[in-house]
Amino acid sequence: MRLEMWVEYFEECNKLQAVARTLKSDISILCDKLVRLSEKCMEFERENKSITEELIQTYGLGAISDLKVKYPDFFQQYLDDKRNSNDTEIQSTISMKEETTSEDTTSPNQNTEH
Repeated sequence: MRLEMWVEYFEECNKLQAVARTLKSDISILCDKLVRLSEKCMEFERENKSITEELIQTYGLGAISDLKVKYPDFFQQYLDDKRNSNDTEIQSTISMKEETTSEDTTSPNQNTEH
């Protein structure tokens, strides 16, 4: 009786090992697919942003108003990305304007000597 139990146990272990190998292979295949799909998704996202930017530059924001309503998350992300990429440029412009303004408002007594 003990030998039969041992044989059953051994067969069950072999079956489970085969299932584990199959699952490991499936996981590997799915991971590869996930990576490819993720890369495709990022490619589409870049393409969408490029098309959106081209539409805005060519036709203005009104041309995409229906899309903004239909896909608010995409456009919020687009605006956030745009804002972040322009932050440095905007800060530089603000600083330059502040410097110009402070030069224009320098003490009026400096130019009053005759």
